[in-house]
Amino acid sequence: MSQKKGQNRKENTKIDKISLSLVSTKCIFKVEVFMKKKKAFSLVEIMIVIAIIGILSGMAVPSFKLARDRARLNKCHLNTTQLTHTAEVYNLNKGREPQQVTDLAEFMSGGKIPHCPSNGEYQWVAGTGADAETGLVVRCNIHACASSTFSFSSTQ
Repeated sequence: MSQKKGQNRKENTKIDKISLSLVSTKCIFKVEVFMKKKKAFSLVEIMIVIAIIGILSGMAVPSFKLARDRARLNKCHLNTTQLTHTAEVYNLNKGREPQQVTDLAEFMSGGKIPHCPSNGEYQWVAGTGADAETGLVVRCNIHACASSTFSFSSTQ
């Protein structure tokens, strides 16, 4: 009996060694196959990433455009205000109102009239309200933003 038990143990250890080596070979093989498959992204994963990027850019682009348009409008309004203040200086120095917006160039820094960021033109137009008859407003023809009404009075 002891011989049979010893033989069974030897056979069992041989079987265990063979099965262990097969299992370890299969595991290594499976790991290698698994690693080879995971070196690249699948088409579905790439499509999902592209869809997510498209959705995010679809949400971001309109807000960037809106922010750029607001910045242009604010800059245009600041330009009209600056032109109105320069018209006041023109009136104090020359004793009359400027005939055109370009008359203000000599009183501007650098001798240049600021330009509208959207390529609009600044014009003198009649004001509104109580000063409608005598007041003039600098207005942009694209944004329609106007400075405050300025009434020119003769200093003579």
